[in-house]
Amino acid sequence: TADITVPTGNLKCSFQRTGPQSATVRVLEGGPAGLSFCWSGESFTQLYAGVSAANESCVLPGDSFPAVLVETLDSAEKKGALTGTHDGEFSGKTDYDFTLTADPDTGKILTIDVPECGFRAEFHDYAQKTMEIPADADVGAVQD
Repeated sequence: TADITVPTGNLKCSFQRTGPQSATVRVLEGGPAGLSFCWSGESFTQLYAGVSAANESCVLPGDSFPAVLVETLDSAEKKGALTGTHDGEFSGKTDYDFTLTADPDTGKILTIDVPECGFRAEFHDYAQKTMEIPADADVGAVQD
């Protein structure tokens, strides 16, 4: 589950990620409950109230919360994409700068911040492994 903060308000979403460009974001609260955005790696589908619309690629604006969430995680997963800033916090860059914090014991992501988009995600209630900080993340650059 993720608590999402964006300039227009707060949302609670379920989130499942199985790999790069393979994720589902479903609005639970704070927006149209049940609205889902699904990336399958080769297509993008939006679902709501029994109606679906599929496209070859994501049609959402790049700064929309589902697109920012998936793009940030896809970027963070790439080898050498993250630089450790201090204990459990990493910085990275895609079309924008972002920071990510992870639990030092489990590697599970706790937060993602994208100031340029006014985006913040706080993750909790992990039902299953989604993504962890890559073992090759540049933690040698950690500054105390």
